[in-house]
Amino acid sequence: MSRKSLNVFFCCSLAALFLCRPCQSHEASEEAKENQRPETLLSLAANRSLLLPLETEYNLLQNESIKNDSPEFAEKLEGLGRQIQILKEDRAQLLRTLPPKDQANEFLKDLAAQKNPSYSSSIQDKQSQTKESADPPRSVADTIAFVSTNELHEKALGYVQNETYDEAVKIYEQIILQDPDDDEAYLLLGHLYVLESQYNKAKRAFLNAVHIDPQNRNEIIPFYENKTLQNPSDDEAYTRLGYAHLILEETTKAQEAFKEALSINPSNLEALRGLDLAYQKEVSALFG
Repeated sequence: MSRKSLNVFFCCSLAALFLCRPCQSHEASEEAKENQRPETLLSLAANRSLLLPLETEYNLLQNESIKNDSPEFAEKLEGLGRQIQILKEDRAQLLRTLPPKDQANEFLKDLAAQKNPSYSSSIQDKQSQTKESADPPRSVADTIAFVSTNELHEKALGYVQNETYDEAVKIYEQIILQDPDDDEAYLLLGHLYVLESQYNKAKRAFLNAVHIDPQNRNEIIPFYENKTLQNPSDDEAYTRLGYAHLILEETTKAQEAFKEALSINPSNLEALRGLDLAYQKEVSALFG
C-alpha cells in the first residue's frame, strides 16, 4: 500500500494497513497452502503406499498371534504398530493442510486402496509360500476372471486417484457385471454415488455390499464421519453423513447430521430434503 505525504492520508493508510493485516495474513497463508498442495498430495500418496502394506501385514500377524506367543513375535507386532501410528499421525497432519474437497478425495483414495486386493496379495503370498493351500486349484476360466477383475480394480483406482469419478463408476459397474458378488466394487461404487449426490443409486450399491458381506456395514459411516471431523464447518460433509445414516435406516442419527448441516448453512436444500425424509421414515415406523 502506497504511503501518502499528507498526515491525514498517512493516518488513514496506516489504519487501513492494520485493519487489513489479518486478511492479508490469511490470504498469504491460503496462497502458501495452495503452493504447497502438489507436494502435500505427493506426500500423502507416499504415506499411503507405506501405510497400507504395513496395516495388512499387522492384521495378518494379529491373526497368527493366537498361535504364536513368542517374545520375538510380540516384539515384531509391537514394532509394526509403532510404525503404523507414526504414519497415521503424519497423515492426519498433512490432511489438515488441505481444503475440504481434497480431504474428501484423499479419504476416497484411501478406501479404494484398502479395498484393492493387490495391496494385500503380495504379503499374503509371501506368508503362504511355506504353507500348502487347502483350497482346490482354480480352473483356467476362474484364474482368467480373477486376474481380469484385479486389473479392473487397479484401473478404477487410477481414475479415483485422478478424481475422474465418472470413469471410475463405469469401471466398478463393469466389475459388478463380470462378478455380481464383488462386494468391494459395490461398496466403492456406493461412496462414489454419494459424492455425486446420487443417493438412490448409492443405497442400492451399499445394500448389495452389505448383503454379500454384512461386515461392510461397518465401513460406510466412518468414511463420512472422518470428513466431518476434519472439517467441522463443512455442511456438505454433514449432509452426506446424514444420507449414509438414512441408507442404513438410522433415522435419529440422520436427523442429527442434517440438523448440523442446516445449522452451518440454512440454505442447504439437500439437507432440508434429507431431514424431511428422515422425519417421514420416523413417522412411518411409528404408525406402520
